[in-house]
Amino acid sequence: MINVNIYTIYRIIAAKMVKDTPNQSGSGIVDIGRRSSLKTIGSTLGLIAGGSLSIGSVAGGSDLEPDVSVRDATGVAQQAVKKASQKGAYQEFTGATVKSPELYYSLTGGESDTDVVPSVYVFPVVDDNDHVGHVTTGAQQEMPPVVEYGTGPVPHLKTEQALSQDGLSLSSESQYLFQGPLSFGISAIDKGTGEEYFVNLVSGLAQKLEDTPKINPSTDHTESWDTLTSPNKADLSDIEPLDSGSISGVPNWTDTGYSSWPGCTPIAAAMCIGYHESSPNRTDIIDGLNDEMETTSEGETAPDDMPSGIEGYDSTYSASNNFIGRPAAVKSGVNSNNPPFVNTLDIETPKNETDVVSEEVSPSEEEWDLVGHSETIVGYEEEGSWTGTDLYLDTHDTWGGTRTILVGDYWDTYMITTIEP
Repeated sequence: MINVNIYTIYRIIAAKMVKDTPNQSGSGIVDIGRRSSLKTIGSTLGLIAGGSLSIGSVAGGSDLEPDVSVRDATGVAQQAVKKASQKGAYQEFTGATVKSPELYYSLTGGESDTDVVPSVYVFPVVDDNDHVGHVTTGAQQEMPPVVEYGTGPVPHLKTEQALSQDGLSLSSESQYLFQGPLSFGISAIDKGTGEEYFVNLVSGLAQKLEDTPKINPSTDHTESWDTLTSPNKADLSDIEPLDSGSISGVPNWTDTGYSSWPGCTPIAAAMCIGYHESSPNRTDIIDGLNDEMETTSEGETAPDDMPSGIEGYDSTYSASNNFIGRPAAVKSGVNSNNPPFVNTLDIETPKNETDVVSEEVSPSEEEWDLVGHSETIVGYEEEGSWTGTDLYLDTHDTWGGTRTILVGDYWDTYMITTIEP
C-alpha cells in the first residue's frame, strides 16, 4: 500500500535523473513498491504517424528518422509549457523549461503487426531541477504539434519498474512506443518464447505486440508545423481559443489508502459524482462504484457496466456512453457543470474492416471492449488550427495529477461517458 502521492515520489527521483542524466531513460530509478494490481495493459491504442512515411519494424525501426527535428519540437514544447502555465492547474510550469526528449514510435497496423514509425517526442518539464511534468509533441509532421501534456513524470522514468515482472527483458531492439495519449509503453522480449510484447509504462502489465490495437489517422499537420517553426512563427500562447469551458471544485482523487488497485474507471466516475455531493466520502464512492461496475481485481471495467454501475450505485444519477458526437458530449457536460469522463477503447471489428470508431458508425456490443484507461474531464479548449479545429481536454488522471490531451482525427478510439444528477 502506498500512502503518499505517487507523483511526489517520482518527482524526487526525477529531479536526480534530470540533474545527472536528463536523457538516459531508466537511469536512477529505484523500486518504490509497485502495486500488485494496476490498470490493465489492454488500454493500448494503435497509431500511425501518416501512411506516407517509411515503415520499419520494432526490430529495425531505430534506423528510421523523424521528419520533425528535435530543435523544432523543443521550441513547440517550450511554447506549450508557457501556454499551460496560464492555467491554474499548471502553476508549476511557470518559468519551467523542457529538457532533452525521448523518441517514441507507434505501431502502424501495416503488413506486419510490428511495423513502426517514429511518432512523438516526450520532454521532461523541469523547474530548478525539479521534475514538474512532461510534454508530448509530434515527431512527424503528420502528427499534431502538441499531443498532450501533464503534471506527471515522463513515462520512460518508469522503465525499470515496468520491466520488473518475471520473464520479460529489454533487448537491443527495444523501443519506446506511443499508442495514444493515454498509452505509453516499451517493447520487450519474453525470455522463454522470444515473443515481442508491449509493456505499459504506467501499469507494468504486458500484451503481445501483435495483439496491440492499431489505428490509422488520416490527417496531416504539416501546415501547423510550418507555421509554428517559420521565421515569423506563431506562438501557441498567443492563440485565443474558439470556445472553452471548465468546472472548478471537482475533486482530484487517486487510489491512496487502498491495498490493491480499485480501477481507474471507478475512481474517474467517483470524482464526477463527488463533485455533486455536499460531503463526499471518497472511499465509499469508489468502493461502491467498484462493486456496481463489477470491476475486476486487475482494474478492468466493461463499457456496458459503466453507466449501469453508476445508476446502480445511486439511482438519482443517469449515465450514458457516447461514441457519436463525442466533442459535443464533452462540451455539454462541462458547460452544464456535469463532469464527464473519457475512456480508451479497443475496437474488435472483422479483419477486413478498419479498427476505428467514426462519427457515422458506433460498434455493437460484440465488437468493442474497454481495454484502457479512464480520466475525469474538468475542462476543454477548442482551438482553431491551420488544418482544422483541435479539442483539448483537461483531466484529472486518477493518479492525483492533471493532464491535457488532444482528441481528434489522430486518435479516434475513445468514448465519453456522461453523468447527470
